Amino acid sequence: MKNFLILVSALISLHGEVAFAEDVENWHTQLRNLNKECRSLAHEKQSDRALEISQKALDLAIKSTSGNSPEVAKSMLQQGDLYFSLRDGARAEKLFLGVRSIWEKSGGANNPAIGEALDSLALLYMRKGEFGKAEAFYLGSLSLREKYYGNSHEFVGISIYNLGSLYFKSEQYAQAEVMFQRALPIAERAAGVASIDAAVTPDKLSLAEIHLGKVEEADAIYQRMLNIGDTILVPGRTELAVLLEHLPSTYMTIKQYAKVEFMLQKSLPLLEQKLGKTDPFVVRNLILLSNCYVENGHSEQAEPLRVRAAEIVGVAGGALLAGSELKDASLTTSGKISASVDGSLSLKNH
Repeated sequence: MKNFLILVSALISLHGEVAFAEDVENWHTQLRNLNKECRSLAHEKQSDRALEISQKALDLAIKSTSGNSPEVAKSMLQQGDLYFSLRDGARAEKLFLGVRSIWEKSGGANNPAIGEALDSLALLYMRKGEFGKAEAFYLGSLSLREKYYGNSHEFVGISIYNLGSLYFKSEQYAQAEVMFQRALPIAERAAGVASIDAAVTPDKLSLAEIHLGKVEEADAIYQRMLNIGDTILVPGRTELAVLLEHLPSTYMTIKQYAKVEFMLQKSLPLLEQKLGKTDPFVVRNLILLSNCYVENGHSEQAEPLRVRAAEIVGVAGGALLAGSELKDASLTTSGKISASVDGSLSLKNH
């Protein structure tokens, strides 16, 4: 009888453990699904719905765990990112500070996960033009990652790049150059020399060097990026095509028209070969080159390029686009990489 009762007790206990494990797995699955849906909605610019789903995810995380759990921190960070994208800085800041507090309580002051919250706070203050505060947060993030990962880890490279982006935005080009030079070999080791991840840093480095008057160095980097493009440019993967526009566009703004012409005459054949002669990036480069000729007083050279661009985009009757429309088109960038180049890199997709 005694053995029977022990067996019954053991079975009841086992059943309870199984049920508990199933409950944990169920809410974990629900949370993953909610977060996935939130990211998808955010990508589709359905912000209101994304916020609604992010709140459901946060409520589930709080209900299913302690208030200081990693799941809660990650859900708060996701919601903070949404408010940041909607330019609701006050709510975003409150959430990012909450994330930092949770990671500090759960893993101590040296928890490297705190770096994500510091990066987000830095980006928030950089947008507000409070560069001193942004620098302090980025330096804090870098210090945490160096202590935890060492000096050459990919995540450390991202922190260094982010500091460079801050210095670039605040027109501290010499400091930006130093940061990008430090970040470049780390990115190349992590992703490979011929990769889009490694191409982001030299692109920004070349722009810093233009501001420092180091034209030859910037031009050498551009040639290097063209060589990378020969390997990684394919239809549907046009991130590098976005980067290849940055340096010629910068030369255009400082009226270095010979440089613009030289670079676009190199990039256009590459884009046509790799992406096709009717690809939108081919059109954009045709437009930029035609604008270059106009600004440099060579309208007769611009005319065929404008006609060709108009024919590609299907303007009725082959009519020419107005110059202002062409110029606007040439300076509009899109794609996931351009957003990162203008701001900072993130670990959220790593």
